[in-house]
Formats: sequence, structure tokens, C-alpha cells
Amino acid sequence: KSLYLLKGDIILWLDADIKNIHPKFVYGLLGPLLTNNRIGYVKAFYERPIKLNAETTLRSSGGGRVTALMLRPIFNLFFPDLSGLIQPLSGEYAGRRKILEKVPFFIGYGVETGLLIDIY
Repeated sequence: KSLYLLKGDIILWLDADIKNIHPKFVYGLLGPLLTNNRIGYVKAFYERPIKLNAETTLRSSGGGRVTALMLRPIFNLFFPDLSGLIQPLSGEYAGRRKILEKVPFFIGYGVETGLLIDIY
């Protein structure tokens, strides 16, 4: 719904639960779109720590078990060109309106995967 409420030619979404939000989350996504007209869609990626609980980090990277166990095997099998994405389920992404208006938006946790497949 937000796509049709926003007015810009470039639309950017950020997850609302980011604990360490920083301006680089915005300019890191906008930069490629502003400097290269051939780029139509950008996904964020970053370190995903593996946490035991709120106080204990087991490893500084390697998090994202849903990606590793579910999505990556599906992409490898059915969409091999998408298998190189580091964090396909990141909730931070931006794209050109003219591209985003041509693809359906799934709701809930399927939105990131649906956008990647449909834009690809």
C-alpha cells in the first residue's frame, strides 16, 4: 500500500525493528540508484550475528538461518542467478517506482522473496 501513498521516483523501505539504525542504511541503498540509471532495485546486506539471547553473541556473523536453511536452497534450484545475494530476506531495499509498480507485492514475510523473483 505504501508504494501508492509515496510520491518519489525512487522508493525506499527500512525495517522498523532495526536496533542500530544509521544514515548509511539510507544512503547505502540510494547511492547505486542515484549514480547509475541502469540499476532498478537494491537490497541491503550487513553482518548478522548469531545470538544466544539479548546479552550473549555466539558469533559475530553467520546469522540468518531462514535464508540458509530455506531460501538459499530454493534459489539455488529454481533461481540460480539470485543465489549470489548475500541477504535476500533483508527488509531494507529501494527501487525505482516504474519497476516496483509493475510487480505484485506479497504481504507479510513473503514480500522480499516475491519482489526478488518478480523483478528478476
